[in-house]
Amino acid sequence: MKQTNLLKVLSHSSVVLASLFLVQHAYADDVTDKAKDSQLKASSEMNQTRVDPNSPEYIEVSTEAEFRDAVESDNGKTFIKLTSDIKLLEGQVVVPSSKTNLTIDGSYETDYGGIKRYVLQSGYPKISDLTDLIDPNLPIPPQVTDVSKQKMLYVNNTTTKQITITNVDTITKFLDGVVYIDNKEDDVTVTLDNTNVFGPMGVVNQNGVVNILGSSQVVLCDTYNDIAVIRGKGLAEANIINIFGEISAKDFNGDVPADKTLFRMYGSNGYSPHLTIMPTGKISGDEDMSKGILNQDKLQTLVWSDSVNWPTALTMMSGSQIDIKLLSTFNNRWGLSNVIIEDGAILNIERSSGEHVPNRKSYSTITVTKGFLAKKGSSIKILNAPQASITGQIISVDKGGVIDINEPKKFDILGSQTVSLFSYPNGAGLLDISATNELKGWTDTSLDNPTQNIAGPLEVQYSFEDTKGVLISATLNKFDEMYPINNLHRMIVE
Repeated sequence: MKQTNLLKVLSHSSVVLASLFLVQHAYADDVTDKAKDSQLKASSEMNQTRVDPNSPEYIEVSTEAEFRDAVESDNGKTFIKLTSDIKLLEGQVVVPSSKTNLTIDGSYETDYGGIKRYVLQSGYPKISDLTDLIDPNLPIPPQVTDVSKQKMLYVNNTTTKQITITNVDTITKFLDGVVYIDNKEDDVTVTLDNTNVFGPMGVVNQNGVVNILGSSQVVLCDTYNDIAVIRGKGLAEANIINIFGEISAKDFNGDVPADKTLFRMYGSNGYSPHLTIMPTGKISGDEDMSKGILNQDKLQTLVWSDSVNWPTALTMMSGSQIDIKLLSTFNNRWGLSNVIIEDGAILNIERSSGEHVPNRKSYSTITVTKGFLAKKGSSIKILNAPQASITGQIISVDKGGVIDINEPKKFDILGSQTVSLFSYPNGAGLLDISATNELKGWTDTSLDNPTQNIAGPLEVQYSFEDTKGVLISATLNKFDEMYPINNLHRMIVE
């Protein structure tokens, strides 16, 4: 981290001094041991060979009755191979305590040598044309109306530690998702490997780990019961989520304004929630697939922290990518603890009108409690739709927090013409900018060319309180006159 001119700093508040200390230490304990261990374990298991068909734990199933018996019986069968589409007409399937792990594999080889996925389906979402995404001839099973059976795979014991679903197209109407872990254990891992999710919820494992591998298409649909439409929820609920694969996500044809989000994060047994996009991870919002009404072809948010006491730490590792269009903010108001964008990582966010969540137009696009760190070589673009009347800032940090833009490949943020770019609403914090090539600024976002353009290399530091910045130090004399930070509505650092 860069050194600061302490003579200038000493003329400012003690809160700023605390912020400078935080620059050095805010990110030190960001990745918990639990998150690291889960990533190492998933990495070591990714290239393991499939189970030998002749092994005692292997079984093939082609009907609902065979699938139920294979899963629910105390038979030693822990690797279940689908040989046809399975429609679960009787509701949830319960994983017994005798099975410490369970894998369901839906892959099959086509006549042309390609690999396709069988369908595992329970109920049907409230979308008449969802079959266009999978198979127009797919039969629709009857709805399951028993409220006690609103799950697909159900784990309510403390001995099952691993559920893996690989190469399956999952379809469900259930808000409790495809896999539901109903215990308080924090060492349960659910892995979706090359598996598509069509429905209101993917995995519920609030105290444990969810890993996403391979290529996944996620379509968050509303569902319904006999009374009313129920809004969809998300891809995964967990304490730790690791994205190793590629996710293409949609909010599809929703009937109600909803907080549909990909990731819902929970604190668990003293562990803070952590979302990691691994070097091979990629998340995109594929708008071209939408048949939705109004603007509901976009997700509402990407990350939803369940409690103000448990903000989520987000790490984007080198090579990872998020490229997504959102109706509302990147995360909910409980915020993220830290955001770390590593060298070579790419973060692109486009925030549109948010007309289904008008009360959030005043929310910042990204809210963090500790710090936002764009490391050297990272690429960030955050654009708020100018016609949307969004009154929130681009990045908001809590008292004593830090925004550190450290020689990125490109850092491009665009806000409203009437709103500043940064906010520290609860007290003073620090903004630290280092540019290798140039620093651009726009006081008028309607202009193509910047109103300020300063050649690098340069470093500047500001003390911020609320939305007003005071220059602490700069490598150029009279920098505050050259670059009026409080009047800028777009900034590019390169």
